[in-house]
Amino acid sequence: VTSNPSEIWTTNQTTAIHAGFIPIGTNSFSSSVASTEFTGTFNGNSNAIDNLYIYRPGSTMSLGLFGATGNAVNIKNLSLTNVNIVGTNVVGGLIGNAIGSALTVDNIYVSGSVTGTNTGGYNAIGGLIGVIVATGVNKVTNSYSTVTVTSSGNQTTGGFIGYAENANTTVQFTYSSGLVNASSTNGGIYIGGFIGLMSGVNIKNSLWDSVTSNQLSGYGSGSSGSLSG
Repeated sequence: VTSNPSEIWTTNQTTAIHAGFIPIGTNSFSSSVASTEFTGTFNGNSNAIDNLYIYRPGSTMSLGLFGATGNAVNIKNLSLTNVNIVGTNVVGGLIGNAIGSALTVDNIYVSGSVTGTNTGGYNAIGGLIGVIVATGVNKVTNSYSTVTVTSSGNQTTGGFIGYAENANTTVQFTYSSGLVNASSTNGGIYIGGFIGLMSGVNIKNSLWDSVTSNQLSGYGSGSSGSLSG
């Protein structure tokens, strides 16, 4: 915690290792850092947040406007324009890591850039959401992303969602058109224009732009579940 606003909002990437906005809700991959996931309802009331900036390369934290979400979360009616988020393990424009149970995301738009670098372990990068592993019934609806998603290392990478699992997770009436730019240093990477890797997820009435994303497939190899437009 800092009393100096410039330490939270600085945009000087050359001098600030951990700079920009502190995500709402946290989830860390380090046993020495406590996790405090966001729970409850966030209604943006059709407002927009412009130029959200988070720069935390090498951080063990999940990153996004919401770094991590817990149980019974409802996020709706919000635009995030011109985001610039740089992280390591799990990164998304709206949510980094959706864990817990019962996630609802509705009427969300995200533009800008999301970047992650990692060489192994639990990791995924997505324009809207990095990871969805929440149990129970989860719904992501009426939302779209034009985010440029960039990853290097062994990252699971998707234009809309990085990784999602759970047969009770439904993604519907959504699309992604941002560039997905991913490379692997040690193999095992999953890349998709819409989702990097899915396990049992139901994706309906959803599209990705194969031209602007530069990805001919909507989901990475090894995925299970369904994706239909």
